[in-house]
Amino acid sequence: MRSIAYLLDQIAQAAYYAGIEEKRRGAPPQVKVPPTQVNKLLEILETTKSIELTIAFLGRQLRRGAWKDKNSAKILFNILNQVRTQVSDPDEALRIAREVLGVFKWLYEAHPRRAHPSKTPTTFTEYIKWCFS
Repeated sequence: MRSIAYLLDQIAQAAYYAGIEEKRRGAPPQVKVPPTQVNKLLEILETTKSIELTIAFLGRQLRRGAWKDKNSAKILFNILNQVRTQVSDPDEALRIAREVLGVFKWLYEAHPRRAHPSKTPTTFTEYIKWCFS
């Protein structure tokens, strides 16, 4: 497994991309990933107790258009797949996956939904500073 700092950087990037608003002609902007999708991802992990099924659900939602941001889905897939393949104890892998998705949810909810910075935040610290600015 990579370092905690690296994982936080990746989770922050996923939250940034997921929270980007799409501007639509004649309609108010909408986030690329609705909050219900973030909650559903956690619910699937909790009810199935399976990282594999959670990854499958994420892929399904991406293809259906319910999860409209490919960047955040790809980052989350990579993190969850890394946990699935590199943590040998299933209970520990599930605990880590739960923490990853929980932190993703918090960072997603912290997304300010305003004009995007001139430079995309690439680290946890940059993302948090942008959220508080």
